[in-house]
Order: sequence, then structure tokens, then C-alpha cells
Amino acid sequence: MRSETALEARVLCRAIAGLRLLEHLKIEVHFQNLKSLILPLSKNVDPSVHRQILQHCPVITTLNPPLIDANKDALVNLVLTLREHCPEVRNIKLQEWSFYSKSLFKFLQRLESPLESIYVFQSRIDWSYSERPAFIATITRHSTTLTDFRLSDFPLENLGRKTIAMVLHQCLALQRFQIVDLHGAAGDLGIEDLVAEEWACNGLKHLEMRVDWGEFKNRVPYHLRKIDKPLQDAPDLVETEEDLERWALLERFYRQIGTLNQLEVLSLKATYHGANDHYYPPPFYEYDDWRSPDRAWFPQMFTLGDNKPNRRAYLTWFSNLHNLRELRRSIHLISPAIKMTLGPAEYRGMATHWPHLKVIELIEQQLKKPNVERGDAGLSWLLKNLPGIDVRHVVSGSGANRDEDGVRMRALWNRRKGRDNLDHEVGFEMRMSMMLC
Repeated sequence: MRSETALEARVLCRAIAGLRLLEHLKIEVHFQNLKSLILPLSKNVDPSVHRQILQHCPVITTLNPPLIDANKDALVNLVLTLREHCPEVRNIKLQEWSFYSKSLFKFLQRLESPLESIYVFQSRIDWSYSERPAFIATITRHSTTLTDFRLSDFPLENLGRKTIAMVLHQCLALQRFQIVDLHGAAGDLGIEDLVAEEWACNGLKHLEMRVDWGEFKNRVPYHLRKIDKPLQDAPDLVETEEDLERWALLERFYRQIGTLNQLEVLSLKATYHGANDHYYPPPFYEYDDWRSPDRAWFPQMFTLGDNKPNRRAYLTWFSNLHNLRELRRSIHLISPAIKMTLGPAEYRGMATHWPHLKVIELIEQQLKKPNVERGDAGLSWLLKNLPGIDVRHVVSGSGANRDEDGVRMRALWNRRKGRDNLDHEVGFEMRMSMMLC
């Protein structure tokens, strides 16, 4: 076969036949060019089988390790084998049942080769606070080389949101930061933790996460009220000290995003879980759907302002994102601030400052009476002046039952139902992605 031809072979066998299979395959001959290796699923395989495979894979760069128990010698032996025989490992992918609790970051901490990417997809492990020191040590060790950090369906609350945020604060070479979670608040990063320090990753290209920015003290925040009389005649309309502090956090967050001039994909979802988890600004009083907490948005993030005291022009803070190609999950067409957030001027600003924009996601709420202004004139202008742009309408709300997290959750659940008994049927799985000369 030609060079550069990729062959993916999948070999399944019982654990008891593992060594015979290795002898039959003559791995010392065929695995010299192996770049990616996945050894998942079974906890019944003799660890020596994994070591024999790795001893003949000198150039692998991507590894999905097998099940490892941190309390046994298998973890130490695996690390020693990688150090001796696989010095080129740069990318670690840990999917589903790959590791026992308390072994994941101990494994990463002991690797000596500089890591470029860490991708963890876990859902059935009870993570412990004891993992934090090993995680911090891992990030510190690889802070100058790590370019790709992804956690999917990972319980951040146990490891600590502040601990996860340090990836942005310390990793100089980071280009992709992606946190995708399907279990509600467990996947949120707090805005206080995110802005606690300046981000070190000036070359970030892909940013995806859910942010809990808190709440405003007033039931109807100051910036959503219609001011038609002097403030001295309406003292209740003055912003409280607590709300001003919340605005300060939001502004620090917006400014930080605006400094990422290499950013290509921006996917932010706002959440809040305070006591006042819903607002009732006119004309939304009669709509029960508005009470759903996934109606959160980033206040005035995409407005140009109009020199009024309750209007802030934040869209200009993102004018340096000239490489932006995708804007997802951040824009709610149906929100109390619709006229402030998106109008013809805002769409023109997007087209001017983001000339490479190809995808824009507009979150729409499923209302009983969908008679709210949607800013169609500005959107039509955007479609005309950015030809080829993909405008995606995501229907959200309790009546729609189609929000993006719910869709992903159902797909994940259906996929897992077919895999629950796989470990009983298969004793050993090895998937090889091989470049043949």
C-alpha cells in the first residue's frame, strides 16, 4: 500500500487468548509505524499484554491507556514502559472507563514526555478532591507545551472549578480549551474563577465552555428597565453595589475574551443558579417558558450602546477577533435585551470586524405566543453582506424540548445502553491506526 495510507485494524479476542494473538500478529514487525493506540475496556487483561504491545510501538504519539488501578503496580509499570519504549507520546485520550478513580492524574503527573493534548471523557467515576494536587502538578509540568485541553462529561465540581480555570491562567501554548458537560451545573465554570488572573493563552483558537456569571440582585436588573423619568424620582432604579460588582466581573470577562485575537471558534453558554434565576421584563410576564434557567444570556455582550446610562457598548471590545469563524451558543434572539443586543448596527459591526465569520448560532425560545421582534432586518443584512454564512437556529425552552445539551444527552445515553454489557463479551480490545509504508 502507498505511504500516507491509513489503515485502521480492530482486533477483538478473549483475554485468555491475548498473548497467543500477539505472537500471531508478530507485532514487532507490523507496529513500528503505529501512531495511535487505544487499549480500552477490559479490567481482566494481564497488564503484561499492554506492556508487550507498547514495547514494539516506538513512534506512537497518541495513546488511549487501558484500565489502570492506581493502587497496584500496573500504573507504575505502564509509565516505566512508556518512558523507555514510547518517548514520542504527546497526546493522551482517556475515554469512558479508561481509568479507576484516583489514577488519572497520577498517571499524567508521572509522564516525562511533554504533553500537547489531554482529552478526558469520563462519566461513571466518582472523582475525589484528592485528585487536585496531581492535576495541578500535571498542568504546571506541561504548561509550556499543552496546546489542546478537553474535558467532556467531567464532574468539575469535585476537581474544583478554580483548578480547571488555571489551565487558562498558566498554559502559554494553549490553542483549544473545551469543556462540554451533560450534567447541568457540574460543568459550569464560575466567572469569579475565570477572571481571578489574566489568561496566559494569547494564541487560543477554540474556546468552548459554560459560564456561571451569577445573578443581579434586583429582580428586574437595572439595564433592562425602561427609564422614562429622572433617576432622582425613581431611586429604586439605581444600580445596587452588588450589581455593580457583578458588572465589574462581566466586564473583566468580556475584556479577556476581546484580547484573544487568534480566536476562531467562540462557543459560550451562560448559566446562573441563584435564587433569582429568572426575570420578568416586559412583555414577557405571561410566558411561563421564560422561567427556565437555560434562558440565561451574557448581559449586553453584543450591543453597541447608545450613550444612555443603562447601556454599555461591549461589542466593540471584540473588534480584534478578526479570525473568528464560528460564534455559537452565545446569542439569544429572544431575551429581555433583544433591542439592546442585536440590531442593524450590531450586525454591521459583526460583519466589519469578523469578515471570516462562517457560522453563527442564534438561540430562539419556544414561546406560546411567538410575537416578539426578532431583529430580522439586521439578520437579512448580515446574510447579504457575508455570503455563505451558516445561520443556525437552535430552538430552546421547556416547550421545545430540543436544547442542544438535551440532544447530546439523549444521544450519549442511547449509545451507552448498547455498550453496558460489552465488557462481559469482550476480554480485550485493541484498535490500531497505522501508517503503512
